[in-house]
Amino acid sequence: MWSFSTLKAEELSPEDVTFFESKIRPVLVKHCYECHSADSEELGGGLRLDTRDTVMSGGLSGPALVHGKPDESLIIQALRYDGTEMPPEEPLPEAIINDFVNWVSRNAPDPRKSQEAPIPKQEKTESDLWSLQPIIDHKVPDVKLVDWPRNDIDRFILSRIEAAGFSPVEDASPRFLIRRLYYDLVGLPPKLEQIEEYVSDFESRGQLAVSDLVDELLASPQFGVHWGRHWLDVARYAESNGNDGLSRNPTFPHAWRYRDYVIESFNQDTPYNQFLKEQLAGDLLPTDSPELRDRYLIATGFLALSAKPAKAMNNDFDMDVVADQIDVVGRGLMGISVA
Repeated sequence: MWSFSTLKAEELSPEDVTFFESKIRPVLVKHCYECHSADSEELGGGLRLDTRDTVMSGGLSGPALVHGKPDESLIIQALRYDGTEMPPEEPLPEAIINDFVNWVSRNAPDPRKSQEAPIPKQEKTESDLWSLQPIIDHKVPDVKLVDWPRNDIDRFILSRIEAAGFSPVEDASPRFLIRRLYYDLVGLPPKLEQIEEYVSDFESRGQLAVSDLVDELLASPQFGVHWGRHWLDVARYAESNGNDGLSRNPTFPHAWRYRDYVIESFNQDTPYNQFLKEQLAGDLLPTDSPELRDRYLIATGFLALSAKPAKAMNNDFDMDVVADQIDVVGRGLMGISVA
């Protein structure tokens, strides 16, 4: 049975959109649109592949794909040269065909609109993007409950609470507070004896006990382990390739060096601007010791880590590496997608 239903663009997960935009759309544009799009001089087989709906409605031979069934999908059969041969010049690399198989198996998520809509007039310019705005020195707001804030950050929080018509709740008890601090700063629960010790300390010293506990947790090696994980997600850290197109999972035997670099940077309280410099241009920074040179080189693992088809060591592979570097810098550091 042919399936004509499609996932609407607004129902797609970010992972689905990224997969289509990075793995599927570029191949369609490069190898298929010349003969199978609205701009084709002669539409091959009556099939258009440039919109979501035309893929499903298909051409003279029927719908181009069947959701979740790559072996029954005409587009997969054509890519495999099983009857129809597309693209006609030569078959695509096996890794690309596997991407299409994966796409169809995932019910062919497609963020493209049903019909290409005209590009609306842009009322805003690139300088209006939130991620490109300069840092503003905000004035500390006035608040009604003047005795509640302990610092200026509290005043910003309280001003929003009051603007919403609410009042702050009572402070958390020492037993709740120590658990919150532990989970927030090191990602682990405190031991029972640590809770009892802190409760006793809080009863005698109050906020000084809180400050000392925060300082203690910030100085813990586990702080870098816990918070470094967030940055490792930005850097798409992994210790293996996932899939090289040949059903293998090659490992990155030295990836742990970059992981440890990130953890050490958090624990050493490295300034953010220096943290970025080391990862973007560590091989170009001046050093005064072999140890620092090695550390800076390891930092550039930020630009090297990602899943790559290891078997395709050619010009296309080089361009994939560059595109991946642009992508992680754009999305990870600037909040924009440019690759």
